[in-house]
Amino acid sequence: MITLRKMELQEFNDYIKNSVPSFAKELEKTGEFTKAQAEETAQRQFNEILPNGIQSEGHYFFNVVDDAKGKTVGIVWVAMKTENEQMSAFIYDLEIYEEERGKGYASAAMRQVDEFSRSEGASEIWLHVFANNSIAFHLYENLGYRIRKTFYAKDEKTAMSFRMAKSLLD
Repeated sequence: MITLRKMELQEFNDYIKNSVPSFAKELEKTGEFTKAQAEETAQRQFNEILPNGIQSEGHYFFNVVDDAKGKTVGIVWVAMKTENEQMSAFIYDLEIYEEERGKGYASAAMRQVDEFSRSEGASEIWLHVFANNSIAFHLYENLGYRIRKTFYAKDEKTAMSFRMAKSLLD
């Protein structure tokens, strides 16, 4: 069984130190950003989204823990947002560490995020996935997420990423 355990400050700092450059690389891979633009954009977005770091309102950072092994196998970052008097959850990041992939942890973590989001009052859950990440895309699709919006490259033909969502009321 896996559980979500809230990150401690040092774990969060380590996560951010690795996550910003990782996000920049994903942005650069789209071909829409130079390396410098991607690095600047990634840092700016993290600063805007998390003005108070781990204490930023509505944001939750979890370690994905395999209880049987007593070991952290990944992380999840989810935020709660209210729009039009409706609470929804947004998954900013899900990462299962490379050596732990293919063991069902991502699916289990996503189910735990569903439960957490429902407990916080969310009726819907959203995420964003890069088009080149077919493994993640298929995972989300198998968990009931559907494409709500497609983001295209400047050529207006090449899909760069997808906004996906599912209801938590079912």
